Amino acid sequence: MPTPTLTMRGPSGIIAPMQFSIAAIPRAIYNTTLELIFPRFCPICGIGIESHNKYPLCETCRKDIRQNARIFPEIPAGDDGRHFDISYSVALYEGIIRECIHKFKYNGNLGLEVLFTDLITGFAEKYMAINDFDCIISVPLHRAKLRERTFNQAEMLALPLARKFRIPYIGNNLVRVKPGASQTALSKSKRVKDIEGAF
Repeated sequence: MPTPTLTMRGPSGIIAPMQFSIAAIPRAIYNTTLELIFPRFCPICGIGIESHNKYPLCETCRKDIRQNARIFPEIPAGDDGRHFDISYSVALYEGIIRECIHKFKYNGNLGLEVLFTDLITGFAEKYMAINDFDCIISVPLHRAKLRERTFNQAEMLALPLARKFRIPYIGNNLVRVKPGASQTALSKSKRVKDIEGAF
């Protein structure tokens, strides 16, 4: 079927052809109806979210997220017992991204997953030798915490990363054997103490 053509008078007065696809009409009607019944609002500032925006955040709040380019290099093993090559931080833990993490992790706003997934995969493509990784592992929750929260936010973000880069995801070789306190209420030193022997 040929694509229908309409005409539209431009600012200069010239009549120009305007093409559209009939196949797109049902989808447009569906999206418009859905937004009338279930309008989307930004969980941070509360304003309405535009229909073309695939993220659950308004454009203004999303642009306020300060993405990071810092790579934390190898730290020699010392009294703290840390052993790792490189640590990455996708965004600065402040403002909008901090609120989003709290709403995702503690308030069950799972719609934010698409925002985090895009941030992480975009960062990995730009700054990480991600294709050199042997596997991806997410930090597990203790079974009591998993029952309470019903989902593991780390696993939800690790799986799309593994699929995107076709890297094996291994979810059963790291187990949390000791429950811990909420990390938000602990100082840095107490956080380190809290996870000793937890995995």
